[in-house]
Amino acid sequence: MSQMSEIITCPAEPNEHIAAELWLGHLARGQTGQLVILSGSMAPLLQPGEKVRVTPHFRPVLPGDLVVFRQRDRLVCHRIMFPYKRWCYLQKGDANQQWEKVVAVDIIGKPDLLLTANTQVPLQGPRFRFYNTWLWMLILTRDLARPLTRRLPRGSYWFERLFSRSTAAIISRVRRTGETEIS
Repeated sequence: MSQMSEIITCPAEPNEHIAAELWLGHLARGQTGQLVILSGSMAPLLQPGEKVRVTPHFRPVLPGDLVVFRQRDRLVCHRIMFPYKRWCYLQKGDANQQWEKVVAVDIIGKPDLLLTANTQVPLQGPRFRFYNTWLWMLILTRDLARPLTRRLPRGSYWFERLFSRSTAAIISRVRRTGETEIS
């Protein structure tokens, strides 16, 4: 398999649509590509401006997996929360509050490497899977408990504070354990 070094951003103009289709064609042939994160929907794990290397998606998608999928005229990287009906999943960005459906056919790949300014962090493998499962459970707990904590005096404040500290600890651990310098 050969590497592709093109960087495709969210398509907004006709020429970018053509570039995105070419990039998707490379993925369909089993090649990898890089995608620039444009929004903060996956913060704090993936920050705007960082790049992820995307490999074609051939394996089953599990809850907690990060996936890249087509949504109307753009490519989106979000987390799978649960299977939903047949050939459909519930997905959301870590920083988003809404869960949305994505059809399995629209999932084009999985990010396997986070590329920052001077480091690489693997987003696959047993170590990342361990931390990612904890992160997924924290996000799921936050989303399910959020309506309950709003009823308590200052309950949501303490809950969100605990959540943000826990996720920050996990994400810093993910970035430190898998980080390698780019020379």
